[in-house]
Amino acid sequence: MIILKGAGSSSFEAKFIEQQWEELRVSHPPLGQLIDDLWVAMDVSKACVVDHVQLKNMVGALGRSLRSGSPDSVRRFKGWTMQFVRDGALPADKAAELDTRVEALNHA
Repeated sequence: MIILKGAGSSSFEAKFIEQQWEELRVSHPPLGQLIDDLWVAMDVSKACVVDHVQLKNMVGALGRSLRSGSPDSVRRFKGWTMQFVRDGALPADKAAELDTRVEALNHA
């Protein structure tokens, strides 16, 4: 599955996304660290979402969903880590570690 680069990837959007990530880091530091670690571990060039800003927004949305306590948020997070592994964008061992951490955060 490939989501092609789309319109709307502006520096304004990038700054807004970074602001949302910073709010996540402040409001829920372990979750902010989890999302940062996912982002750092990914090979963005191999991800199914090929636009850097859109991908960062999507990863941030996973974090916001987890913070909100959405019932499907852990399943969604794990589904995306699995997709990133299939794409070759995330090593399987790193995905397993992140999935374990998200489970622990969910039960904390």
